Amino acid sequence: MPATRFHTFLSHNSADKPAVEELARRLQRDGIQCWLDKWHLIPGDSWQPAMEEALDACDSCCVFVGPGGIGPWQNEEMRAAIARRVQEGHGRFRVIPVVLPGGKRERRSRLPAFLAATSWVQFRDSLAEEEGFHRLESGIRGVAPGPGPGQAYFEGECPYRGLQVFQPEHAAFFFGREARVDWVLEKLRAGFGTPDETRFLAVIGASGSGKSSFVRAGLIPAIRQGKLEGSGQWPILLCRPGYDPLEELATALYGNETIRAVVPDAGNLMDRFAEEERRLHLTTKTALHGNPESRRAVIIVDQFEEVFTLCQAQARRRRFFDNLLYAATIPGGKTVVILTLRADFYARCSAYPELALALSENQELVPPMTPEELRRAIQQPARLSGCELESGLTEVLLREMKDQPGALPLLEHALRELWQRREGRRLTIAAYHEIGELSGALEQQADKLFHALNDAEQDACRRIFLRLVQPGEGSEDTKRRAWRRELGDTAIVDSVIQKMAGARLIVTEGDHETDREAGRDGFIEVSHEALIRGWPKLRGWIDADREAIQTQHRLAQSAREWREKMDESYLYTGALLAQAEEWEKQHETDLNDLEREFLDASVAKRDQQRREEAEAAHRLFRRTATGAVVAVVLMVVAVWMAWEANQQQQVAEEKTTEAEHLLANNYWASGIRAEKKNDPVAAAHFFAKATQKYSDEIAIKTGRLKLQTTRLSHNAVTLDTFLDLGGSRIVEVFDDRALILTGSKDTARLWRAKDGAQVAQMKHGYVWGSELSLDGSLIVTSSPLSYFSLALIPG
Repeated sequence: MPATRFHTFLSHNSADKPAVEELARRLQRDGIQCWLDKWHLIPGDSWQPAMEEALDACDSCCVFVGPGGIGPWQNEEMRAAIARRVQEGHGRFRVIPVVLPGGKRERRSRLPAFLAATSWVQFRDSLAEEEGFHRLESGIRGVAPGPGPGQAYFEGECPYRGLQVFQPEHAAFFFGREARVDWVLEKLRAGFGTPDETRFLAVIGASGSGKSSFVRAGLIPAIRQGKLEGSGQWPILLCRPGYDPLEELATALYGNETIRAVVPDAGNLMDRFAEEERRLHLTTKTALHGNPESRRAVIIVDQFEEVFTLCQAQARRRRFFDNLLYAATIPGGKTVVILTLRADFYARCSAYPELALALSENQELVPPMTPEELRRAIQQPARLSGCELESGLTEVLLREMKDQPGALPLLEHALRELWQRREGRRLTIAAYHEIGELSGALEQQADKLFHALNDAEQDACRRIFLRLVQPGEGSEDTKRRAWRRELGDTAIVDSVIQKMAGARLIVTEGDHETDREAGRDGFIEVSHEALIRGWPKLRGWIDADREAIQTQHRLAQSAREWREKMDESYLYTGALLAQAEEWEKQHETDLNDLEREFLDASVAKRDQQRREEAEAAHRLFRRTATGAVVAVVLMVVAVWMAWEANQQQQVAEEKTTEAEHLLANNYWASGIRAEKKNDPVAAAHFFAKATQKYSDEIAIKTGRLKLQTTRLSHNAVTLDTFLDLGGSRIVEVFDDRALILTGSKDTARLWRAKDGAQVAQMKHGYVWGSELSLDGSLIVTSSPLSYFSLALIPG
């Protein structure tokens, strides 16, 4: 082992040795002892043991990445340094990645997890960059960089945001995500100015993961500092989708001076967004015309999930997606789109294929902070404001944060409470227990505010909070932005809002008095969804009647649209009105003036429609009354005529029956005479004819019995072997040939009388007539349709 200790081991590729040696000399001048192989490796010594001894003698290791990447020997040095770092744990041995000018980071997936999450030192353009060298020295010494050259401490300013999001102006206090910001910048930098340039990025994370703060206080300041080529001059526009994403996007664009120069007004731009998907692209391209080729416009859409929770207009939602995706993906475009999305809404995006594809290919997942990142987020802001944490407090907080991925807002809230209760410059463990610790601090503060209100104020507090929550449908409950006027315009409501905002439980946008005088309307929302999850009283209010909350929110949105459009078609009708009226019976005091006016107008319109319908029905009745009387008279006449016709038909049927009966009697008499003449065939023929004509059941049975008797007594042919009395009939009897012709509805048959054999058959309708040829060899038959059949009679 070397006889002396060193502050740091300089691991580098041989190709980068001149740059590393230059930095080593500067470090030496500032009192930092560096182990550099060129300076300390004895010629002839074995490299491997010497390297291991040198690492043991150093407090840190700087891994330099230059244009040549990481060399093979350097890779072995880095592995040994990482092994020692993992073995000794946090704070004892530090590995500091340093990117030299022209160097590029390794792919994140190829780096050890802890190194990927480590803050990198970067010399972007030259080794003379003061900020990079200051960060390098701080890393080697194991101290926070604090204010860099030209920066100042923020004495007395609270460095913690509580439940509220970090904004770009709070970047100085934003710690813990520096490494991830660098990785995102690297992703945007890769392929810049080429067809492979990344201009769409989705930052995705769970509620409470800090994704909004990551973009607002981490990424935006980095872009403004010029960490991408020329990005210091890029227009950056920030918006949220809200109830109408096209309106919000148009307003954000119009609010930027560069883009406003080519936009006539926000309303016109909003209409153009609705008409075509190219409008955002064309607007930014026109606004940046004549600027350097590297100039981009950055559109940041925070809380992207509002397109599902607040926007109910499917067509406008889809057109919003179309404009963003077209602008961010068209080759040669000038628009960079960055959005933040709650992870539990990721599946909702799959219903839109182009959006789902963009998300899958260009996303940055914001995971829970590592213990080392949390340590920085806890300690560095305090130091920057001139404070310190009592020994052991950081470890207590880290233990409570373990396995709580969405607890960052609770941590920030607890730290803010501790800062307000600090003893001198120290944040204490005693104060931490006093505020209810990490899990109870938020609940304790919210309960304290609520119980300090009188009964009327508590009721107003409940109504306000329920308007600021959007019950989840297949996802967690989310916060909801409400227009200030929606909450009511009374002294009690104003007082409660001020107290809630003073406790930092809600965030207000704009000044209510000024906005009211100017005819504008500001927004109010819950500071963070952690309050929805972490305050049991609020959870109880929500769970008590989720459907009623959703009904109220739809009513508020519909009432506002009606007021803006002043169009009766926006009023409630049918089932929507019935549901709102039912809700009103139970929540009459929850209505604001606009909602009451909207419901009254809807009811008035419905009642007017009912009166008009009743009057129209009355007029129709009067017009048709005379016609109805005439119709009744005609109906009576028609009934009488029908009865008369029926009577006539019955008389006709009776006469027909009498005629049929008389004819049957005649046939019967003819059969008797034929029987007396000893002519059984003729007798059978007439008895059959009579039986067909009889309608009386007894007469029919008698006729059949007579036929049977004739057959038995006279040994005659059995007619019922070829005659179906129910369907066939005897058409003709040819005595000289002893033939009988029968007919049914579709067939004529000729039978031999002596033995009942069929001698001919013809297919056609009922047989009306027949005739034998002179020689008896042919028979012709005719049907009702003048159809004739000819058949040959066998000899």
